[in-house]
Amino acid sequence: MIKVSIIRANEQTVINSLATTDERVLLALGQGLEAGLLLAVGRAQTNYLSGPRPGKLNVITTRLRGSITEEVTTAAQTVTGVIGTNVPYAAYHEFGFHGTVQVKGFNRVTHLVNGKNQMLAKGGKKNAAKLKTGFVGVSPVHAHPRRINYAGKPFLRPALNDTDIAGEINAATAKVAANP
Repeated sequence: MIKVSIIRANEQTVINSLATTDERVLLALGQGLEAGLLLAVGRAQTNYLSGPRPGKLNVITTRLRGSITEEVTTAAQTVTGVIGTNVPYAAYHEFGFHGTVQVKGFNRVTHLVNGKNQMLAKGGKKNAAKLKTGFVGVSPVHAHPRRINYAGKPFLRPALNDTDIAGEINAATAKVAANP
């Protein structure tokens, strides 16, 4: 039970404050949730997507790291927060993959140096043209199924676990309680 005592001099101020309390609490909940999710995004980007391999993903193109977003919506007495990314391969790393994929056929470019067959780095034929010694070979690799057992390297779930989102929400709502 809530008991409110109104002193005549502040009567209208108290009535206005009580009338907007629900709205201010929802706004504070949304602000606190957004602050917490922004902290989680930062943690995911710095602690889990910029770490050394093999334990964490390492930055190669920054596409995944830059794609992480958060969104908070308030509607009908409900505050909802979402954190995620629209990069197609994010789920592969976040949840892992166990299954079979079909590998398309391709040409493998190799370089023979002193009688030893060596694979060329990315750029294949382009890099092969720059070689001074040995022979370049191209061998076809036919399409084939490939079994993958990848445990994943999650970056969003651990960042959410490491972030005190409830603390951010409590701090934001405490400001509403302190200023009625």
